[in-house]
Amino acid sequence: MNFDPKYLIRWGIPGWILLMTLIPYFVVIYYDSLPTIISEKNVLALGAAITLIGIPLGYFLNQMHHLLGWVANGKWDNYFSEEIIVDDFLCDKDNEGYKERYRYLLAKKHEVGSVYASFILSALVILITNIYESSKECFDWLYFFVTVLLIVAWYFLRSYSSRNIDKYFEHLKRKATS
Repeated sequence: MNFDPKYLIRWGIPGWILLMTLIPYFVVIYYDSLPTIISEKNVLALGAAITLIGIPLGYFLNQMHHLLGWVANGKWDNYFSEEIIVDDFLCDKDNEGYKERYRYLLAKKHEVGSVYASFILSALVILITNIYESSKECFDWLYFFVTVLLIVAWYFLRSYSSRNIDKYFEHLKRKATS
């Protein structure tokens, strides 16, 4: 089995975005507790741990995106049949350009969707923390609002990517059956 290292980056990005969204929030709201948690000696170890934690966390977010965006809708059988037709078409060496474009569009949809899942999870953690802490601080709720704006922006990016790949898939299906 060949493993392509690009997947470490692909899976790491949503995890790192989740951590980069949550860590500044927690640093600000728990600033008084930081000196006891973080010392100068363990900042490097903390950075390495965050880097390593981001990859499995991002993989989890990627799988959640697949589960909620693809599996949970339950329209598999029709899609699987159509994908086999398109896949047969793409296997022809004359169609390499179509294959690369399809691969790019599909990867883009998954990348955007994983980051979208990351922002949703971040917003939920921030909301629960704000409620649990009975926060009345402007920063806490402003940070939550900014995270919600990122969710909205990524929703539109994901919708755009989804429509783009769906349109291209239909185009390939027509070419494959003609």
